Amino acid sequence: MDTSTNPMTWYLTDGSYNYWIDNLEPHTVFTYGARGTHPIVGDWNNDDRDTPGVFVRTGGTPSWQLRNSNSSGSANVTFGYGAASDTQPLVGDWDKDGDDTPGLFRPGSPNSYLLRNSNTQGAADLTFTYSSGAGKPIAGDWNNDGRDTVGFISTGTNPFTWYLRNSNTQGSADVTFTYGSGNASSVFFATGDWDGNGSDNPAVVLPLTNGPFQWHLRDSNTSGVATSSVRYNPVTPLKLMHFNMAGGALNGGDYPIVHRILTEVQTRRPDVISLNEVCERQYDHLVDQLETAGYAMEGYFQESRLVVPDCVHLGDTRTRAGNAILVRADVTEEKGYMFTTDHRLEERDLPTLLEERSVACVTAVFPTTSQPVKACSTHLSDGDATGAQAETRELFRVFAPEANSRPFILMGDLNLTPDDTAVGRLYYPSGNGYFWETDSYWDSCIGEDGMCEPVQGGRPTRVGGNRKIDYTFVSRDHFDITTTLSGVDIVNAGTCDDHLCSDHLIMHSTVGLYLPRKAP
Repeated sequence: MDTSTNPMTWYLTDGSYNYWIDNLEPHTVFTYGARGTHPIVGDWNNDDRDTPGVFVRTGGTPSWQLRNSNSSGSANVTFGYGAASDTQPLVGDWDKDGDDTPGLFRPGSPNSYLLRNSNTQGAADLTFTYSSGAGKPIAGDWNNDGRDTVGFISTGTNPFTWYLRNSNTQGSADVTFTYGSGNASSVFFATGDWDGNGSDNPAVVLPLTNGPFQWHLRDSNTSGVATSSVRYNPVTPLKLMHFNMAGGALNGGDYPIVHRILTEVQTRRPDVISLNEVCERQYDHLVDQLETAGYAMEGYFQESRLVVPDCVHLGDTRTRAGNAILVRADVTEEKGYMFTTDHRLEERDLPTLLEERSVACVTAVFPTTSQPVKACSTHLSDGDATGAQAETRELFRVFAPEANSRPFILMGDLNLTPDDTAVGRLYYPSGNGYFWETDSYWDSCIGEDGMCEPVQGGRPTRVGGNRKIDYTFVSRDHFDITTTLSGVDIVNAGTCDDHLCSDHLIMHSTVGLYLPRKAP
């Protein structure tokens, strides 16, 4: 949930799929509870559905404000319970009557638990001491007897030690195990019936570097590793389009290919466009036509070659061709990179007469998110596998550190197939890179356990061929690619006048950009 909004925003999912790569996208989004209050969740009215509540410190008796539906609105039940000094609420079905009611945790030596069996004002029905030391209180039905009881997580150990008790009474732990590790100040803890067997088990929720939260779920109250692991953070969809348009070689710098791209854009409405082999005059014409059509995009054209005879037209002095990147967003930075004749990547705008390969990049902020995204388009050496491999390794060297720390999109014609070891450096987890490739998922769910892993491959991107050489990579810690199970489309551009528009296919991908991290 997002505790920074007022009222707070709740993001709920209906499942916990056992795919380690999966990002659980919210099925229900609503607002409830004032910013600064303590969110809680429970089945307040015995309808077998958990709904939100907030614990509100008022300076006197804390107020419990409970809602009976997962929707925006006011509280259905409000009552006071606890003391002004209470800061740690607990929720559970303490008396096995089907509805969840309040509890309080008071740290001490030992710690105290004060549980109430109805959602009304009054004194505690159960008071006892259990556990000691620094840690976090929890509650759940640990033994499938229909009654929630307390537990305690010692955060002073590494891994963390979980102490579970099967009755709400003073005594020692009935179950003790270790699970989860990390900095306790940044780790969240949760319990739930993850496998539907009737008993609650542990989860630890860890922040990924500059990315979403990763939920590590375990299906038994024993020491061990996660049974399944899922990412959960709200995402905003971004539509990506990549096309080697053969602007000079097949289109002679003319505009029919531009009009074909314009039609594709109007139909698909991409947020990011990557173009290879585009003449400068074609790029300028496309930008003008997009604005005229009411679909203005900002972009950057990076020369690969200074003089391309196929791009030359009488009366037009523009002779350059290269790569272009366009975005439906506010551009905050433009950067050009050139590959030297010995295939090293340098940050600069203009090529020398002997250089032919480049990378065009922009950094942009899309309307649906406040975080900057870097998007790049490249086209590597053709007919020179050794050169293309060296350039791919350079892409990894220069851009992998950025992709590890910020949202990053890399699209282009690498002139290498996915089984090439140099390309493998970019892939994750099949290779050792920091990127997902959007079309590596289409043949992906493997193994008897049904776990999904990206497969290093993809569909052909050449007209009439069987080779994939065009790619759309996105940084793995900032994008969800599970939407690409049905979100990648490879399209033939058809004919422009009396010839093929391009010898490449148009590649469309839909990915989910993680929104700035929301607390679980």
